[in-house]
Amino acid sequence: MILEIGLWMVSLHFAKGNGSDAAVPVQILCDLIQSNGIVGGPYVSPEERTTAPVELVFCNPDLLWRSDFPRPRFGQGAFREAFQAVYKARHSSSGTCPTARPGLA
Repeated sequence: MILEIGLWMVSLHFAKGNGSDAAVPVQILCDLIQSNGIVGGPYVSPEERTTAPVELVFCNPDLLWRSDFPRPRFGQGAFREAFQAVYKARHSSSGTCPTARPGLA
């Protein structure tokens, strides 16, 4: 499959997964937010944006969850916290991190 960059507009990203490689989704989320939701689009500063910011929805807000392992494991909430920390560290001078909200249960 060939992906043509710059043709898709994203207004909401629903984060789901087990977090085995969190760097890739963090990079994709940062790229989407910075490009006003255009996949592969150029950087758009918060002042230049003409549409609502990309909304982030996380499917499960749990920081920890129970498994067969003897200690609690990190859940989707841990990814949310990590993403927000990376975004704030990278863009502290260009605005605040978008609000990430849990999905509807």
